[in-house]
Amino acid sequence: MNFPSPLPPASNDADSHVAAIFSEAWVSGSLTKHDRLGLNSALRSWGLSIEAHPAIDRIVHAVRRGWLSLA
Repeated sequence: MNFPSPLPPASNDADSHVAAIFSEAWVSGSLTKHDRLGLNSALRSWGLSIEAHPAIDRIVHAVRRGWLSLA
């Protein structure tokens, strides 16, 4: 008997969106309001894989340390 999974499968779209924000933020040295809203919506979605969470944690850490500015 198969039971439904409590979590939907990971979406490559959400993961690739987080990866794009991560790389763009490191190249530009800042995180725009649009990027922050995108990360917020990605965190609220069920589509993130477990590998995307450390990227978001690194962005938050970099902002706290002053390595990335908020634009």
